[in-house]
Amino acid sequence: MRRKPAPPAAAQRKPSPPRIKSATNSTTRRRTRSSNNSHKMTLHPKIIIQPKNHHAQLMQSTVASHLIINDGAKRRQVYLVVLTAVFLFIVLMDRYSLDIIIIDPTSSSLRKPHNNNNNNNNYGGILTVISRYPHPIVLATLRGYDSSSDMCNSDKHIHNGDDDGALAKLTILSSEDTISESKHDVHDGSAFSFVQIDATKVHNSNNNETTNDTEQQQWKTQFQLSVNAPPSQSQYITNGVNNLCYTVHYRVEYVNHHTSLADYPSELCSFVGRPVFYTRWDSRYFVDRNDQQKQQQKQQDSSVHIYDNANWLVRKNADEEWQWIDDNNNNNNNNNDDGSTSSFQCKLSWEQQRPYSLVIIGDSQPSYTCHHLLDKVLPMGDNSSSKAKDDDAKIKVRCVTIKQTLQNSTTFHQYAHELQSSTEDYVIFNPSGLWEAAYGSLHDFRTNLHRLLTYIPTMTTKTKQTATTRQYYFLAPTTAVHPINYPNLTYDDKKWSMTQPRVRAVNSRAEELILSMNRQRGLNASIRATPSSSLTTRLDKLPVPWDEISLSREDDPMTLGDMRHYNVSTNELLLSSLLCKLDEIWEGENSSNA
Repeated sequence: MRRKPAPPAAAQRKPSPPRIKSATNSTTRRRTRSSNNSHKMTLHPKIIIQPKNHHAQLMQSTVASHLIINDGAKRRQVYLVVLTAVFLFIVLMDRYSLDIIIIDPTSSSLRKPHNNNNNNNNYGGILTVISRYPHPIVLATLRGYDSSSDMCNSDKHIHNGDDDGALAKLTILSSEDTISESKHDVHDGSAFSFVQIDATKVHNSNNNETTNDTEQQQWKTQFQLSVNAPPSQSQYITNGVNNLCYTVHYRVEYVNHHTSLADYPSELCSFVGRPVFYTRWDSRYFVDRNDQQKQQQKQQDSSVHIYDNANWLVRKNADEEWQWIDDNNNNNNNNNDDGSTSSFQCKLSWEQQRPYSLVIIGDSQPSYTCHHLLDKVLPMGDNSSSKAKDDDAKIKVRCVTIKQTLQNSTTFHQYAHELQSSTEDYVIFNPSGLWEAAYGSLHDFRTNLHRLLTYIPTMTTKTKQTATTRQYYFLAPTTAVHPINYPNLTYDDKKWSMTQPRVRAVNSRAEELILSMNRQRGLNASIRATPSSSLTTRLDKLPVPWDEISLSREDDPMTLGDMRHYNVSTNELLLSSLLCKLDEIWEGENSSNA
């Protein structure tokens, strides 16, 4: 066959100019050809002839290629970093309930003291909340600072929400959306209260007003906070409470009252922990602790005096530990059951030895508190009875740990046995309050507790006691829980029922039950230093508000992420307040028997 003649050179296809492909269009890097309009290159199908300065031109082309490739890679990297940061921020917001402390932009009253409040000083101040909930439960913390501190002189410091420099502190949880029937929330200006008084739907122009999406609705709710000022004793606040400036930080703690009281297993996690607000608190809105009407009520009903005043924590300076002062007892206008006044001052520190014996019975937190006392006052291993003289001067401490709810038969009989057989002067017991809050039924708790209290003997059988010696049984309130400290709560449905409203409900049911039983026995509702009955066994609520004291110690968990146990500082605070009251009762017993 004859080979076809080759086409003339002019008819041959000219090679297309080389193109540089960006790295953003392909993940595979390809080789590029260099082109320069100032030097025409003669190409051959097999051989490439380049000008003499081809090295410089090749270098320029290569640099330009790498710049384009690197620029695209950098853009891709920045894009991935931004996406990763946004994703992590969303995850952290959801998992750890992070939020930004904000001031309500619709209410100028949150930027300054509540001077627009038309109420008199017997009715406290108004706190405004903007949230997605029409009836939220709000947690508020008031702090008092020395008037010379930066906190009082500049608004930029008040958003911190920590205890740095604070000399007084009080944390209180709001009651139901209506005025509570509890005696702790008397809305008459003479006892502290924190109740919702108004709820208004906020108009949002971005949303359709007819929408049924409750997640998009915003509510403006107002709460009336009525509390007394901190104790005015000069030994605790040197310059006096009137010379302090006050701030209040408050946040939406739970969705609503009903959801937060749900028994285990709860279908929803009612804890929210946001949004957070802050403002200054005008001292004019503290209620009058010496209200004459309240004093008349006390004389008619001895139960009224219990926790009349808010339980502030105070200290002399920021370097000292917090202290609780029985404001009812240290107020000269407060009368005892026998008509006398008391201004008892603790003479011993909590770790010093006492002449009486003590047993603390309960679940984990009461046990931690008890063992802290046991380790300090009576070191482990020093239980020998050979030191009889020393033992007479030492406080004899016994700690009993019992877990599970009272609905558990084994747990119930363990408590019953301890209440029947304890021979100590003071029997402090908490019937698994944390367990009841987390896994119990509020209805069953009251029924089981009523049955348990019948195991307390009415007459003592102790051989070491004289006929005039009294044995006291004190039901200790369950300490507060702080879900804000547990970052995994959203994913741990076993802890959804462990809420502070349920803790408060457990304590309220126990208190009401003891009050009812004592009335049936013909006893006054509370214990004072002077005995009012010839019975040698006395049952009452612990005269120290462990629940309200611990509510202000959110900043002192036992370990990181612990929402129900406390560290050394709080345990010592609970012990010092307890032993001081026991000393007062012991001294009153001895003086009456003398």
